[in-house]
Parts: sequence; C-alpha cells; structure tokens
Amino acid sequence: MEQWKQDLNDLIRQPPGRDVKGVVQRIMRSKLDDRSTALTCAAFAEIGLAAGIAMVLQPDRDQVIDWFWKPVGKHGRGKYGSFDKKISAAFDLDLMGEDTRHNLEIVRRVRNAFAHSMADVRFTTPAIKAACELINSPSHLPKEKVRSRKSRCRFAYCQVCDQVFRIFLGGAALKWITGAKPQQRLLP
Repeated sequence: MEQWKQDLNDLIRQPPGRDVKGVVQRIMRSKLDDRSTALTCAAFAEIGLAAGIAMVLQPDRDQVIDWFWKPVGKHGRGKYGSFDKKISAAFDLDLMGEDTRHNLEIVRRVRNAFAHSMADVRFTTPAIKAACELINSPSHLPKEKVRSRKSRCRFAYCQVCDQVFRIFLGGAALKWITGAKPQQRLLP
C-alpha cells in the first residue's frame, strides 16, 4: 500500500482526542451547514457502535482492523464495515434495544440521503424532516430546549448520535479500565 494511503488509514484508527467529550453537542449547536452536521454526527455514532461491539467481543488489534476497517469481500467491507452491520451487531449483542435500533436506522438513512443526494438537502427538506420526526426521543435523557422550530429535526438527529457515541465509547472505556463487561443493555 502506498504510504499516503497507509497514513490516512492509520489516522482513522487513532484513539479519540482529549476534547472528544461533548463534540457532537458542539457540532449540533455550531453554524455548520446541515450536510456537514449530519455526516459528522453519524460518523461519531458509528464510532460509538464500533467501540460497543469491540467492548463485548474483545477482539485483538488485528481483528479490530479486519472487522471494522479492512476491505474484505466483494463490496470491500469488513465483518462490521458498514453502519447497517454495526447497528445489527449492536442489537444482536443486546447493547441496545428496539428504540435505539429504530432511531439509528433513521439516522443511517438520513445520513445516506445527505451523503448521496445531489440536491440541496437540509434538515428542513420535507423527506428529511418527516424521517427525523419519527425519532423516539430518549426519555432517560434530560430535556433540552430547542432554539427554533427549524432546528428540531437537527437536534433530534444529533441527540441520537451523541447518545450512542458517548454511552458506547464510555462503556468501552469503563470496560478497558475495569475489565468488566456491562451487566445490562446500554441503551433502550
């Protein structure tokens, strides 16, 4: 592999920085355009899922690379190489319940619309708004006020991504520190 490709692959595999806590919240409230917000927040949710799966299955370093990043098979994806595969695996491993799975399926499809549409897609685009309105607000999180009606869908979408990222990454860190697996599902 050419060095520049290896350098980019290595960058993707770096552990989170010290300022990672609250990163999705900062993005959600920033002045980033909706497309950048949707893609970045979904990427953090996907990282959280990978951390949760790794926490339970306890792969060695080479397995992590093979499962999550190494091109494998016809479509060039590892065992858990797609967002969809990570969602299914986290559900199958009982890291999350049906509510979170439902929410992540919406996030995944909305993320795909932002990533692949050539149109000017925003959280106020009717199809995006309709999908985000189907997100089940987590009842166990403190209620935060949404600044405007226009940002309600953006807020719900980002809140799901933030919850998955922080809880799964935090659970993985706790497992790493204590060596204990979670005794119950991390998300409803």
